[in-house]
Amino acid sequence: MAKQGKNDSGVQGAADQPENEHLNPALEGKFKVVGTHCPIVLNTSIGDIDFRTLTEEQAEKLVTDGLPWLQKV
Repeated sequence: MAKQGKNDSGVQGAADQPENEHLNPALEGKFKVVGTHCPIVLNTSIGDIDFRTLTEEQAEKLVTDGLPWLQKV
């Protein structure tokens, strides 16, 4: 039987993880991830986006370009 808040593999489920858990710490307080709990967003029009390694310059451009998973704080 799985523990509460975890799936059968013992991995914490997406619903239990904060959206900004995987955001590059250098962007904390400047940007926030919204609408996804995944550290990597695949198959966007500009390619794959890894929030863990995203730079501030890249984040600014993505917000300006209207990426739906990133907001400026």
